Amino acid sequence: MPSHMITRHRAAVIAAWLAFLVRGAFYCVEQPLWEGYDEWAHFAYIQHVAEHGSLPSRQDAVSPFVARSLQLAPLPRSAAEVLPGTITHDLFWQLPEDERARRQEELLRLSPATPPAREQLNAKQYEAQQPPLYYLLLAPVYMLARTLPLPAQVLLLRLLSMAIASCVVFLMYSIADHVLHRQDLAILTAILAACLPGLYIGVCRIGNDPLAIVLIAAMVLVSIRTCYRPPGAFQWIGMGLLFGATALAKAYALAVWTLLPLVAVLLLARHPERWKRTALGFGLASIAAIAVAGFWYGQNLINTGTLSGEQLHVAAARLTLAEKLAALFAMDWRRVVDSAAFSHIWVGGWSFLVVRSWMYRVFELIALLGAAGLAVHAVRIFRHSSWKHAQDLLIPLAAAIMMYAALAYHSLMIFLEKSISMGAGWYLYSVIAAEVVLLALGIRALLPANASRWALAAVCWLAAALDLYTMHFLLMPYHSGLIRHDASGSLASFKLPVLKSASLFERISLNKPLDAGPIAALWLAYLCATIGLFVLAALAARAGWFETRQNGKSRRAAV
Repeated sequence: MPSHMITRHRAAVIAAWLAFLVRGAFYCVEQPLWEGYDEWAHFAYIQHVAEHGSLPSRQDAVSPFVARSLQLAPLPRSAAEVLPGTITHDLFWQLPEDERARRQEELLRLSPATPPAREQLNAKQYEAQQPPLYYLLLAPVYMLARTLPLPAQVLLLRLLSMAIASCVVFLMYSIADHVLHRQDLAILTAILAACLPGLYIGVCRIGNDPLAIVLIAAMVLVSIRTCYRPPGAFQWIGMGLLFGATALAKAYALAVWTLLPLVAVLLLARHPERWKRTALGFGLASIAAIAVAGFWYGQNLINTGTLSGEQLHVAAARLTLAEKLAALFAMDWRRVVDSAAFSHIWVGGWSFLVVRSWMYRVFELIALLGAAGLAVHAVRIFRHSSWKHAQDLLIPLAAAIMMYAALAYHSLMIFLEKSISMGAGWYLYSVIAAEVVLLALGIRALLPANASRWALAAVCWLAAALDLYTMHFLLMPYHSGLIRHDASGSLASFKLPVLKSASLFERISLNKPLDAGPIAALWLAYLCATIGLFVLAALAARAGWFETRQNGKSRRAAV
């Protein structure tokens, strides 16, 4: 490939990554304090590790510092409902202006040395159930920032989490390059990663999902590369260490451990004469993975009777197999799938804001078309008995399917504990790299080269359009108190353009370390980055702009 084409490819991916960082920075600033899923509990976990040098238990109370902040700042309804003495966003914006200012002033004065309040909030370290890797990594950062006001600490940890998650842009491009054998589509998958609004909701907060998303994407990439070039002992051990580290980031990563035996099976199918080396390598990788993560999951098994130690799973462990099977048939699986789909496409943080139902249907239709394309691709592989193309499909597909199965099991646990049929689709962003590549693979199977480029570019545009809509007509108006829920629980529509409100950025700056001016500047940068993604997707879709790599000329053809 000519050097100027390689430079252009790299520039396009770097541009998508920079757009991710700029857009993510605005999400980190715009989201209110503790708006992210379980964000205050993740912050309390980091603080405990940093201040005490040990992991918390679920019976430990959070610090008075965190507890008092929960009483002062407005919280999402889901959080306020279980924390008596707190206030929701809807009620907060109905308080007198001087009371809101008093709360903000006290919040900014909080420090780790804050004594317990007279009526101390009884908040526990319930996220102590999470594996420790993310919290151990961020604890030193907290220690460096512990003298800053709480909003500045939260923003710093959010920005670091988002920056970690941004690596998925490069990983997604690399996975797509190996699977699709087309540079144009690979670049478009990287652009799509930077357009997805639901992904930003999940990673622009304090929580261990950003690290898990990146590590799982790395697992998928390493698994694909391993199948193309049989590894030596050190490469197997490295793969095992990566799998172990991923399990120490998030318990749901255990579902993706199935990639390890799958890689071994695919290697045996292509190189049966190397079965001893493959068996030895698989054993070494398994030992390395267990050596890294085994202590955590072994401790969970001993203490709770479950591998994950997750509170819903622990509660369900007391039930018999017959009771679980009965629940399996009693659940409304149609509702589970529907709620998992819309909460995977977009849901507005812990406030659980949603868009119009037809918007979800558009993206669900795109997913169904992608699935149909994958079926066509699978038939072609079967007809030609091509192991190389089979492993390109099977590894990302296995990662996605196993995570779907894990989510189904989690939905069963929710039903057993709360008698609610629902699917927490935001967890599926853990395999977003595999999902986007599979979508591109399905589009490629259904359409000719030029049409597939424009189809994937159109998906990028739709995702970016959804991002602009949700940011300007839901998130910013709701978080600034311009719209709120009525008595029935419905959210009022925001009909006027956001910029009509002169006080918008002043309201967004409440409980933030930045004033209205810098936030407005970040918003403008966010807009420019989003428009840049529209343009970049159009350039990537133009015939001849990015050279298409043919399968026969791929560097993997020689393997």
